[in-house]
Amino acid sequence: MPECASIFILPPSVAELEKRLRGRATDSDAVIARRLADSLEDLTHWADFDFALVNDDLNQATAALQKIIAGAGDASRTTTEAVKSIAKQLLN
Repeated sequence: MPECASIFILPPSVAELEKRLRGRATDSDAVIARRLADSLEDLTHWADFDFALVNDDLNQATAALQKIIAGAGDASRTTTEAVKSIAKQLLN
């Protein structure tokens, strides 16, 4: 579907991702470790998407998503230096 826009949702940090997983109190330490490892592998695919959003503030993420839907989300394109920088920080 070439007219489709793909969007990758990034966590604000690996530490925050772990905090959120632990905060749910639904998984064992082993499951959390596996989910974190899987997430880090998934993060390597961010550049395969058209856009990337950081899920750190719900209002900001929602506003960025609305801009993408309206066709004005160029700041969230995975080709921008800002998005590349955020993704690289997460992967280091």
